Amino acid sequence: KTKACLAMADALCQRRGLGLRATVTLGLRSLTLQTGDAYRETLGLGRDHLSVLIGSRAVSTLHAAARDEDAAKDDLYETDTDDFWKNGRNGLPPLIVGEFSGKNGKDDAAYLLAPILVATMDQVIKAADLRKASWMKPMLRLASGPLIIDEIDNYDLADMVPVLRLVYFAGLLGQDVICSTATLYPAVADAIVRAYRAGCERFHGMTGKHGPSHRIGFFSDVPNQSLWVDADADPFSAYRDFCRNAKEVSEDKRRLLALLPEYGSEAQALDDLGSQIEGLHEQNAWEASIGGRLSVGMVRFAHVRDVTKAASILAKHASEKVELAIVPYHSKNFMLSRAYIEYRLDRLLQRGSDQEAPLRDPA
Repeated sequence: KTKACLAMADALCQRRGLGLRATVTLGLRSLTLQTGDAYRETLGLGRDHLSVLIGSRAVSTLHAAARDEDAAKDDLYETDTDDFWKNGRNGLPPLIVGEFSGKNGKDDAAYLLAPILVATMDQVIKAADLRKASWMKPMLRLASGPLIIDEIDNYDLADMVPVLRLVYFAGLLGQDVICSTATLYPAVADAIVRAYRAGCERFHGMTGKHGPSHRIGFFSDVPNQSLWVDADADPFSAYRDFCRNAKEVSEDKRRLLALLPEYGSEAQALDDLGSQIEGLHEQNAWEASIGGRLSVGMVRFAHVRDVTKAASILAKHASEKVELAIVPYHSKNFMLSRAYIEYRLDRLLQRGSDQEAPLRDPA
């Protein structure tokens, strides 16, 4: 999805006779940094093409330090934007340079001028809040190219309102929107399309254009399952039919999960975690060349107190089938500890075509 969205954005820009320019937004800092790495490594994008912004220099520094273990201090992983700013070709237009000439002018230039901006949602969502003066810079960014929203269904109901407002403003500015997710509910898809449709209609009203104001497409990696939908079609029904058709064609189950059944008490649920994990291990594990079978899994809880209880119980879980290595992970971890865990998991889970890659990780 990461590469496909950028390819779609490139096609949309080419349709207008322009070079690639896009804004990619994500909900989590770690995913934002990993996406920036993916673009650099798989697409070969340099610092004059790509800017990564998460709003936390400490997290960026830790991420860069972890990457330097393998990159031998490759300057690609430095997170500031000095090189981009020092390039003589990159300067803000005289019309707006007065607005962004303060102490952050250097970062403002990288934010606005980089062809591809990968940022956390909070760095772009301000464009949808005109009550504060900080809307101007993200609005200029939003007006200049397609908007890509990664995992849009991860936002809760309260956060979805400003996200939909951002989608509306993208339509109002005449820009395309790409929403990337594999788990989008039809009701959320319907809300996204209606917000974008409302913005596009007002954009066409302002510009005096006639005919359909926009097009809607649903895209899948399943061959021949992507489709365009009429602008006046019911988005809820269209998306539901698209999901049904894709499900009937695709038999490839890439990940398997277990939803715990209803238990009489919390203690029963926690006691059963070990056997549930053993079952998932049997379904997901791969054969290791050194012998044995390996798997990496996640048990998810809503509250940190439940994570603490589960980790304590699993640490005592006795089994002849599996040996558990437990790594509790939560936003309440110290930043340094969390960055280390993220780096190790990133190495472990991004195997690509090399199934043996985890065996070469010393951890």
